[in-house]
Order: sequence, then structure tokens, then C-alpha cells
Amino acid sequence: MVEATAVVPEGRITPEDSGLWADSQIAPLAATVEFAHSQNQKIAIQLAHAGRKASTVAPWLSSGATATEAVGGWPENVLAPSAISFSPGNFPDPKAMTLQQIEEFKVAFVEAAKRAVKAGIDVIEIHNAHGYLLHEFLSPASNVRTDAYGGSFENRTRLTLEVAKAVRAAIPEGMPLFVRISASDNLENAPGFKGESWTLADSIKLAPLLAEAGVDLLDVSSGGNHLSQKIAPVPGYQAEFAKAIKKAVGDKLAVGA
Repeated sequence: MVEATAVVPEGRITPEDSGLWADSQIAPLAATVEFAHSQNQKIAIQLAHAGRKASTVAPWLSSGATATEAVGGWPENVLAPSAISFSPGNFPDPKAMTLQQIEEFKVAFVEAAKRAVKAGIDVIEIHNAHGYLLHEFLSPASNVRTDAYGGSFENRTRLTLEVAKAVRAAIPEGMPLFVRISASDNLENAPGFKGESWTLADSIKLAPLLAEAGVDLLDVSSGGNHLSQKIAPVPGYQAEFAKAIKKAVGDKLAVGA
């Protein structure tokens, strides 16, 4: 899996991240694909937009710091569902996306998927987890919009489902389509957190809708959307989320963790 590949420049987590927003990026990716295939391996790519966690300094350079323009960052052009920073004072202050920017994002995601197909990628994964843009839209902890993309469960899941359907329609029939989700914000039992969040019950409700949208596999993780998260300190805790989702969705969707 080629992880977190940005669909637009401002969707990178750090200035050092790779992307697939331009046709000039197809050939370098194709070289990686060719090598994987030469070893009798399949190769997937995870397409992403970092949302409010964009324009940060690479972790091997610093921890939890905003990447300023001086080091190639774009702190004034960080976008999110709502103007809520992931970590005020450490991460950028995002701007709430306009409806036009949401439409442009959907187009960019589809075009990146098409480029991945041209590069010979075998599987597309939509990154919908870990507090990045699509996860931010899902969670009321990061999405306080009052339009068609915020408020109700239907509205908060709208963009995820629109992207999934659009990518499914743009890639070859039979090409596997995965979605990576955070099954929970891990905030239900977090000390000091008050308010609503994305929960396992929400993920169970979303899973069959993703299947209807043409998704083949749900790649289950959790957390990453709020600093107050409380993760269960036990081995294989992600597997329990996947098990619960699989039990609910049945054969409509493959589920892994």
C-alpha cells in the first residue's frame, strides 16, 4: 500500500509528502508499480486529503508543529469542514470549506484516482480515517456545519459517500475499491471531552451505505481526530471494531483491520 497520497497540493500532511494531483506524477508512480509487479506483487494506493492536519512539519524534523511558508508549508490555505484547529497553537487554523471548494475536492479526488489507474495501480483506497478531511466531515467533534454537509448523520456522511460513488464510477469495473475508516473517535470515555463524536455505532450504520456505493472492503482503524481520545490499551483493539462492523454488515462488504 502506497499510503496517504494527496489529491491536491494543499491536501498533503507535510511539504515532504507525495501526491497525484498532476499528470506529471503518473510516470514516477508507474515506475514503483512496475517494480512491484516485477516481484509478482499487487500494489494499492491510498488517496487522501489531510484537511485541518495539513501543512505540518514532517515528524522526523519536529513533532506537532505547523509548517510555515518558509519551509514550504501553506498555513493560510488549510481547509476543513469547520474552522476548528486540531491543536490550537501547534497546528494551523483551518478555514471552513465553501460548497465550491467541496465540489472542487470531489473532482480532484476522481482525477487522482484516474491517474492511479493510468499508473497501473491495482487497488484504490480512499483515506477516510485518522482525523483527515473525510473523517473530519464524519465527526461532529470536527464538523459543526449547518448546510447539507453538517448536522445530521446523513449530512455528515454525504461527502464520504459522494466521493466513494464518484471514484467507483471513474475506475475500471472490477477494480477493488477500499475505504480506510476510523471506526470511532475514541472519545466516548475520554476524560474532559464533552459533546458528540463519531462512534462505532455510526460506523456500523455507514458500512452498508459504503457497500451500496460500490466499496469492496472496509479497512478499519480508529481515532486520530481529537487530542482527548482514549484508546483501549489492549492487544488487537482495532480487530474488535472490525469484528463488530463485519457482524452487522455480513457479506455485503469485506472488513479488515
